[in-house]
Amino acid sequence: MISWRQGRLQRGVVWVVAAWAAAMYALMFVHLLADFPHGAPWSDMSKATDEGWYGGGALHHFVFGQWYLPGSFNPTVAMPMWPLMLGGWFSLAGVGMLQARLLAVLLYGVSLALMVKLLREERCAWLTCAGAVLLMTANPFCYVFDRMALLEPVSVFWWVLGVWIAGRAAGGGWWRAVATGLAIVALVLTKTTAVALVVSILYFTYARAREQGRPWVRQVLTAIATAVVVWCVYFFAWVRPRYLHDFKFVFAINNYRSHLTVLPQTVWQMLVSGLWINSVLFPLGIAIVIVALIWMRSLWRKPLFAAVVLAATLDLAFIVYHGNFQPRYYLVITMPLVMVIAMGAEELRRVGMNRVVLAGGVVLLGTVLVMTAKTVEYVLHPVYAQRDMALAVAEKMRADKSVDAVLIGGAADDISLFTGVRGISFYEPYGLQPLLDRYQPRWMGAWLDWEEAYPRRVSGDYELQQVETFRVYEDQPNHQVFVLYRMVPRGGRSGGAAK
Repeated sequence: MISWRQGRLQRGVVWVVAAWAAAMYALMFVHLLADFPHGAPWSDMSKATDEGWYGGGALHHFVFGQWYLPGSFNPTVAMPMWPLMLGGWFSLAGVGMLQARLLAVLLYGVSLALMVKLLREERCAWLTCAGAVLLMTANPFCYVFDRMALLEPVSVFWWVLGVWIAGRAAGGGWWRAVATGLAIVALVLTKTTAVALVVSILYFTYARAREQGRPWVRQVLTAIATAVVVWCVYFFAWVRPRYLHDFKFVFAINNYRSHLTVLPQTVWQMLVSGLWINSVLFPLGIAIVIVALIWMRSLWRKPLFAAVVLAATLDLAFIVYHGNFQPRYYLVITMPLVMVIAMGAEELRRVGMNRVVLAGGVVLLGTVLVMTAKTVEYVLHPVYAQRDMALAVAEKMRADKSVDAVLIGGAADDISLFTGVRGISFYEPYGLQPLLDRYQPRWMGAWLDWEEAYPRRVSGDYELQQVETFRVYEDQPNHQVFVLYRMVPRGGRSGGAAK
């Protein structure tokens, strides 16, 4: 009778945790057009530009009738997977920021389901799996970034899908190995820096096959060959003959490197920045890995544990290598980190460390309560300053019938996603003159804190009339003030129209 009651209690706890996690995930669909939370501790440059930039290929296809805009910033050339996914989704759901963010949240849900599937295959209890999902969905860091149409949530989706497929490829079958290779290509073509995650997928195929006593060499080599062949076809048949300049440019603007002389400071900065994920979860994940190295070495016999540690470690190493500590980069670490915690808790329970598990559970419960409170606070206090700014900009542009409603600026694609007006984004090293000569725009938008030089650079060809100033993220160090200018040609420059 006691055993029956205990089982019933455990099932009840699982259902409570699962319902809690599901409720937190459901909150991600609320206020999808709201701003990046004002007062959030993560000042990320992506909040006003990246959603439009990296989905620009899909957006331009519907707004301009062509995905490629010569002279503009075209990251789709190097990272086409997200624009392809987004373009297909736009065909079904319509074009806009709401639809783009909705797809991101749906992919996040699939990623969570795959995480649970992988943990269950490692014999993690349902309570552990539900707890892992809750640690993700309650986390305000995940709430903020996983509902944005950025490359990082999509990278997580392709990574966890690749790991799941790799586990099946370990069981044999050439088509499973080919599917693993295709997932790797999709991952790399989503975000170039996601190449750091590829090793973990291949390792999982190898380790799972060895665990099952199956041959692994052919499966791993088939996956690698598939990925290499598909990428080479994409590059040599499509990119190199037509878009090599744009391809190189994407890598040139991300050509950051940390010098060895500052390596200790860079590693320390990486560790401190990791606390953005959560001040308990990040140290706890590191502690479990250290314990596994010193004492609980049986964890390394779990293929999934080694694979997720490898993914997180190599991605953190890549962050150190580049020395660029944007908060969104740590989103890719979050799911592997939570999986490490889940498998560590299971192993502690297996070896009889029940008091440690109980103490850890209490700490995690307190952490989840705090995270839930902060996430709910963000949900209950949405701000729409960025969306309202975009709508006001579009209204001003459309009201002036004398010129073409085409906007240039770093945030032009984001404004286009919000409103449907035609926007052309540029990136400073690319040069403004080719864009001005080709499109002869009549509107410019600029963030005063990091685009203040752009108006001066066009003043030789255009007189800039300041139409309106918008205060957006006043509590953030970036993107506080946005200015809309009307561009009046000087001399004999002809009237503009996007070509």
